[in-house]
Amino acid sequence: SDPIHAKSVLKSFENGYTNLTCSKHILGNNYQRKHHLKPITWAWLDYPFTKWKRATDGQSGFNKLKLNRGHPETTPHIHSIMLIHPKTIDRFEALGADGLKKIFREADPRVMTTDLQMVNNIKRTVEYSSALMKYPRPGLQDLYIVLPDRDATFRSKMNWHRESEQLKADREERKRLNEMVARREFEWRKSA
Repeated sequence: SDPIHAKSVLKSFENGYTNLTCSKHILGNNYQRKHHLKPITWAWLDYPFTKWKRATDGQSGFNKLKLNRGHPETTPHIHSIMLIHPKTIDRFEALGADGLKKIFREADPRVMTTDLQMVNNIKRTVEYSSALMKYPRPGLQDLYIVLPDRDATFRSKMNWHRESEQLKADREERKRLNEMVARREFEWRKSA
């Protein structure tokens, strides 16, 4: 089968996260207003070669493909940690790993498995999830993403108003400068 590119895996995760949070699955009705309830998520890219003992060690090429469900052993995957708001824990538990897989598969049908666990040892989990960052390789940029994008999500009404006022002021300044340039150009042509 065709190789799966790292950037497409991260984008696939981002799309799955969007499906999960921008719908009624987790946040319920009026999810647009509940940005504060979205799980803060770190997602790291990983490859099978970062694991010390693999299920495929010592296997033939055919068995490796069989164990990896038809994908080569270089198939990237995602490890993520979600900090879930206490108000949405029940919805995540009701969804379970199968429900999560279904939602992520809507974004990308290549998603094979998902796992949902409560974790107590966050340091060990972060070390395991971000294992690829210990092995930097040329051509591998963007090894992780953080969701939701704070700049796009958490704009307050005050900031929104301030940005809108700034845009209005910028347009007026641009218009004033364009009129000034047009006047000078007209005067230059008139005197020439």
